[in-house]
Amino acid sequence: MSTEAEQADQIERHLERASSLFGAGDPLGAAEVLSRILQQDPKHKVAAYNLALCYQIQGLNQQAIMAYEDALAISPKDVASLCNLGLLMEAEDRPHRALELFKRVLELDSKNLQALERIAYYRYQRGEWQLAKDALKEAKKVDDQDPRLLELEGLVAYGEGKYANAIEAYSLSLGQDNHSASVWNNLGNAHVKNAEIREAENAYRQAINLDDHNPDYWFNLGEMLFHYATKAEAIDPLKKVVELMPRDLEAWTLLARAQADARPADAEESFCQVLGLGGETQDLLKTLASLYRKNGEKEKEVDARVRLSKLNPYDMENNFAIAQIRLNQGQPEIAYKLLQDCLTISEKEYETWYRLAQNFQLERKLEEEFQCLEKVIKANPAHHAAWTRLGHVALQKDLPQKAFKYFFKAAPALKNDYSLWKLVMERLTEEKEWDMALECCGQVFELAVYSPRIWEDFFKHFRRIGEEPRFLFWLQGKLFDPQTTSAHALPFGAILVSCGKPDLALQLYQTLLNKNPSDRAAHYQLAEYYLGLNQPKEAAETARQGLKTHPNDYELVIALGEASYLEENYPEAGRTFNRALGLRRDDWRVWFNLGNVEARLDRPVEALKFYDVALDIYDQEPKTHFNRGLANRSVEAWDRAEQDFKNAVRLNRRYAAAWSALGALALRQNRLQAAKGHLLRALASSNRQHQVAWNNLAATFEALGDEAKRDQCLKEAEKN
Repeated sequence: MSTEAEQADQIERHLERASSLFGAGDPLGAAEVLSRILQQDPKHKVAAYNLALCYQIQGLNQQAIMAYEDALAISPKDVASLCNLGLLMEAEDRPHRALELFKRVLELDSKNLQALERIAYYRYQRGEWQLAKDALKEAKKVDDQDPRLLELEGLVAYGEGKYANAIEAYSLSLGQDNHSASVWNNLGNAHVKNAEIREAENAYRQAINLDDHNPDYWFNLGEMLFHYATKAEAIDPLKKVVELMPRDLEAWTLLARAQADARPADAEESFCQVLGLGGETQDLLKTLASLYRKNGEKEKEVDARVRLSKLNPYDMENNFAIAQIRLNQGQPEIAYKLLQDCLTISEKEYETWYRLAQNFQLERKLEEEFQCLEKVIKANPAHHAAWTRLGHVALQKDLPQKAFKYFFKAAPALKNDYSLWKLVMERLTEEKEWDMALECCGQVFELAVYSPRIWEDFFKHFRRIGEEPRFLFWLQGKLFDPQTTSAHALPFGAILVSCGKPDLALQLYQTLLNKNPSDRAAHYQLAEYYLGLNQPKEAAETARQGLKTHPNDYELVIALGEASYLEENYPEAGRTFNRALGLRRDDWRVWFNLGNVEARLDRPVEALKFYDVALDIYDQEPKTHFNRGLANRSVEAWDRAEQDFKNAVRLNRRYAAAWSALGALALRQNRLQAAKGHLLRALASSNRQHQVAWNNLAATFEALGDEAKRDQCLKEAEKN
C-alpha cells in the first residue's frame, strides 16, 4: 500500500510540474513530464488528455491525433477530447471523420455549442444550405448571440446568393464582436455582391486594420478597387499582396494590368513576374505588347507578339501588328510574308475580305477598306465587327447618317457604348437629324443607373444647341412609357434635379409611386428629393409611407431621421437614428447623425462619443471631423478641436467652414498670421460669401493694427 501511495504522490507532483511548465509557455517540457506519468500509469486519463493538448498547441497534429485516440480509449465519453480530435481531423482535411466525432459529442452533450457549430460548418462547406441552416437553428437555441454562429449564418446566406441577409448576419456578428477581421472581410464580400461599393471598401479596410498580414484581405480590396474604382487605387493593395505572397499569380496578373493602365513605367517588372510564374495567356501578352508599344519599345513588343502568335497563330490583329512594325523598321520582306500568311489561313471568303479591310485600314485607304467591308457584310450580315468598322469609316467620310445605320446594325455588340453613341449623336445634331440623334441617346438609356454623368452631358449638349425642349419631350416619352421599368426610370430623378428640372423629377417620382405604391427605392429617392429642397415635412411623410410596407428598411429610417433633424425635432430624430442603429451598426452615417442630435441638444460630451465611433468606422468624411471639432470646442478641448478642423481641411481643401473655424481658434490664441491665412482660405473657398470669416478677419486686422483693412472686412461682412 505504501508503494502505491508513493506512486500516486509522485504522479501528483509530476502533474503539478507539467501544469507549471504549460503555464510558463513550455508545452514541449510539459509533454515530456506527462509522458513519464503515462509510463507509470498508462490509464491516467488527465495525463493522456493534457499530453494530446500539448501536442496540439505545438502544431504536431499527427502526435496529437494519436494522443487523443489514446485518451479516448481510456475515457470514451470525454467531450473535450472528442471536440479537439474533431478539430484536428478538420485541419487534416478529413471532414467525414470530424463529422462523426462531433455527432458523438452531441450524443453525450446535445447542447455542446462547438460541436453544433462545426456540424453546421461542415454542411456549409459541402453546399448543403438547408442542412446548414437546420444545424445553425439548433446551435442558436443554445446561444443566439454567439458571433461565430452569426458569422456562419452570413456565410450560408452568401452561399445561397442572399447577400442582403448575409450583410445583416455579419453586422449582427460585429455587433457582438467588432474585432473579427474575417467577419469584416466577409461583410465586404457581401457588399460587393450587393453593389454597395463604398460600404465594401470600408469593410475591407476594417479587416486590414485588424489583420494587415492577411493577403486575402488586401487582395479583396485591390480587386474591388480595380473593377469598381480606379486602377491607380488598386495598385498599393495589390503590391501588399505580392509582398506577403510573392508567388500569387492572380495578384501579380491584376497588379500588372493595373500598372499598365495607371503607371506604365512600373508595369514591366510585374508582367515578367507573371510570365515567370507560368501565367502566360493571350490577354496578358496582348496587354504587355500594348504596354511596349506605348513605351516605344518595338523589339520587346515584337517578342511579346511572337509569343502570342505561338498561342494563337490565327490572331489577325497580332500578326498585322508584327507586320506593321517590321515594315516601319525597313524589313518589307518579313512584313509581306506575314501578311501573305494571314491571307492563306482563311476558310471562308468573307474572312479574307475582312482581313484585307484591316490591311487597308493600316494604310488609311478609306475607300478600299469601305468596299472590302461591304463585301464582308454581304457574305455575313451578322458580322458585328464589320458593321462597327463600317460605321467608323462612314464617320471619317463625314457621313453620320450612314454611320448611324451601320452602328445600329452592330448594336448588340455596341450596346451601352456611351462614347460612340455620344459622338454619333453630336454629328447627327449638326445635320439636324433629330430622330436619329435621339435614338443614339436611347441606346444608352439603361446606363443612367451606373453613370448619371452620361445623361447630364446629353442635357448640356442639347441645351447648348438650343434644342433642350425637343430633348426633354423625347425623354419624357421614354420615362413615362408604361413599358419602362422603375429600375431604369428611377435614376433619372436625381439627373433631372441636377440639370435644373426638379418639377419634372417630382412628377417622375409620383408617377412611379402611383404605378407601384410599395416601391421602396422610389420612396427613398423621393424622400431624398424633398430633403435636398429643404422640405423636411414632405420628406418625413414620404419616408413614413415607405416604412409602412418596408418597416425595416435602413435607408428609409435614415431619411426619416434626417427629416426630423431638419424640422429641429431633435428628440424624435434621436429616436429614429437609434432605430436605424438597431438595423445596422457598421455605417458611419447613423453614428454621425446621432452625434449631431446630441450636439443640437447641447450635450457635446455625448456627441463626441458618437463622432468617435463614426470615425472608427470611416475616417475619410470631412464633415465628421468638423462636427467633432465643434463638439471639442464646446467642451474647451482646444487642441483636439484644432486637430479635427485640420483633418477636415486635409480631406477637403475647400471646406470653408473648417478653415474659418481654424482661423477663429488661431485668433483666440493670438496667432494672428495663422488666423489671417486660415480666414483668407475660408473666404477663397466660399467665393467671399462667409460672414463669420469676414468678421473674424476684421478682428485679426484690428489686432494687427491695420484699421483700413479692418474697415474693408466689416463692409464685406455687411454685404453677406
